[in-house]
Amino acid sequence: MEAPLDEKYLKGLALLKERQYKDALEILRPYRNINTAICYLSLDYNASALDVLKDLKQTPEVLYLQAVALLRREEKESAAKLLMASIEADADMSFKAALDPEMEPLMEECGLL
Repeated sequence: MEAPLDEKYLKGLALLKERQYKDALEILRPYRNINTAICYLSLDYNASALDVLKDLKQTPEVLYLQAVALLRREEKESAAKLLMASIEADADMSFKAALDPEMEPLMEECGLL
C-alpha cells in the first residue's frame, strides 16, 4: 500500500535534510516548491531550479535562490539584480549572502562587502 502524500513529502524533506539530494528529489519533484528547487540547486541542476522558482511567490528567499542559480550560470547582472531585490525585501538576506562563499564575489560586486 502506498503511503499518503504528506508522509511521502515528509520523507522527502528528511532526505533533503540528510543531504541525500537525488533520493529527496525523486519524492519532491512533483511538488514544485522551494524544497524542490533547493534539491535541484544542491545537485547543480540550476536550469531546473530556475524553472521551479519562477512559478513561486517572489519572496526574499526565492529571489535569493534565483540569484544563486543565475550566478552559477554566469548571468551576473541578473543575479545581482535579484540579490539586491532579495535584500531590499528583507535586510537579513544580506547576512545570509555574506555567509555564503559562493555569493561573496557578487556581494563585493554589488558593494555589500
